[in-house]
Amino acid sequence: MDAHGISTGRRFWIAASAVCLVNVLLHALCLPYLPDMLPAHWNAEGMADALAPKEADFAFSLLPACVLLVLGLAERFGLSGKASAKALRGYRRFVLVFTLWLSALTWMGELSYAGVLFEGAALLASLFLGAGIIFLCLARILPDLPRNRFAGVRTAAALESPEVWKSSQRVGGHILAAEGVLSLALAGAAFLAPELVETAGIWIFLAAVIAGSCASALYSWACGRRQER
Repeated sequence: MDAHGISTGRRFWIAASAVCLVNVLLHALCLPYLPDMLPAHWNAEGMADALAPKEADFAFSLLPACVLLVLGLAERFGLSGKASAKALRGYRRFVLVFTLWLSALTWMGELSYAGVLFEGAALLASLFLGAGIIFLCLARILPDLPRNRFAGVRTAAALESPEVWKSSQRVGGHILAAEGVLSLALAGAAFLAPELVETAGIWIFLAAVIAGSCASALYSWACGRRQER
């Protein structure tokens, strides 16, 4: 990577870290004005069903920073020197979207207490919308990822063979795109058929994610077996 790319990457990670820091500071400023207990868990219907101390809610605000650290290490030790400039740009776009989404999730307790956070189908719609955007970002970058042990469809066959890796990421990208479209469809359905989404939306989403992960792994395994022959 050239000096410009290194400088751009450094600026990105500093900016992303600043987002996490500002998020934590804002939570800290709000802490004295919050009640001792805040909503901390929402069921599959999108309704708050458990409380936790406000200190636990503040600790949750550290999650985006922890995840950002993991994603930064993944780029440093898994992608740097291997990935193309296009792949790195796509990866950082995903990191930015994911960090912003996680930061927004850390405010669910405060927003619920303030009466700003809608429950039920409206809450599920916001979650499905964020998940859909993240899946679509991943779908775009997956085919460009170089072989690594940190990100992508990382079956043994894919890690051993460049051809299997490329095919696995391409198909995995298509599957992620389908999951992203499904998530966006569920977000829209929350306003058209809220009762259906409240009763079955989260289960449809989870089933799609599990099925997609299994399909990606099975396809990669099948590619590896076919190459062995």
